Amino acid sequence: MDTITNYREAVKKMIGQYAKLRPSQGDICLDTIFDEVQDRYALMRVGWDSGRRVRDNLIYVTIHNGVIQVEYDGIEHGIFNDLVQSGIPQEDIVLISMSDEPFDWQKELAALRAEMKNHPFAKMSREEILAKLRQTREEVYEEVYGHRHEN
Repeated sequence: MDTITNYREAVKKMIGQYAKLRPSQGDICLDTIFDEVQDRYALMRVGWDSGRRVRDNLIYVTIHNGVIQVEYDGIEHGIFNDLVQSGIPQEDIVLISMSDEPFDWQKELAALRAEMKNHPFAKMSREEILAKLRQTREEVYEEVYGHRHEN
């Protein structure tokens, strides 16, 4: 098998393994999308959660000029690391719109959680948040239109 064929098979195998996982909430399917003609590979999340429709990408990978390009990776530990562990050379995998370093999801998630704890809304009740949002809406409306919004 040539290199590109090996890369295709590795990406499909990895996404196929992720597709076997079951989300902990809702009635959600993980659907694989494999387009070998254009070398596009994706894992979609589709279904329902708490009465809301869910449909989004968990992973989107392309292969271009002999390089695996991770366009989007919503897997906690990252497809990049799994592909490297499967034998793909690290220099043949590019994280698009990210730095050259592997993205540390756990570090980013911890930072986001810490930031959220300090957000002013974190200590407010639902009613207080809604009141604040209404107040802000009214202030913006008055600033833009020169008068208060009439309900």
